[in-house]
Amino acid sequence: MGYSEQLFQFLEQANTNSLVTNHFDDSYENLKVKVSFGQGAPARIPWISFLKDANTTSHGIYPVYLLYKNIEKLVLAYGISETNPPNQSWDLDNPQSISEYFRDNNLGTPARYGSSYVYKVYNVRELPGDDQLDRDLDEIISFYINNMSLNKRKINDAIEISKKAVETGHENYPNNELSEIYQTHIKPH
Repeated sequence: MGYSEQLFQFLEQANTNSLVTNHFDDSYENLKVKVSFGQGAPARIPWISFLKDANTTSHGIYPVYLLYKNIEKLVLAYGISETNPPNQSWDLDNPQSISEYFRDNNLGTPARYGSSYVYKVYNVRELPGDDQLDRDLDEIISFYINNMSLNKRKINDAIEISKKAVETGHENYPNNELSEIYQTHIKPH
């Protein structure tokens, strides 16, 4: 079962002043789901984030739906936290930021989340069918899970390089020489 039913509930509620979110599922595809319509007052850009591991909406990377109500666009994005810079990054080829999308389409400047990257943009009045929405979400989630595994391997590799550098007395060597240690002492994945 996909997420489109929840998404349609989200879009419907976004047209009200209700900030209640406890009726939304709190997980999807083994990811934590967070929904926000604002805190204390309705948000200009309600959102749904899908979170893995230590990522939070305020500190991390994650797939996210962003509803730009003023231009009737729903963006499925490679989200990047605004509150605190994330420790991970998206491994994307030629990504387009939301700010760039707005500029390229003469939409002005996004009120928030401009540094997140566009995966898909939907016109709220002409949404694709449930199957396509679910497929799009499942594709970005699959990419996210793989991306997080890649980030974890990079972190583990950095730890291994540091350990090897200390073990071999190279801890004060320049990065290019540490790279050689990696190539000769640690098997690439």
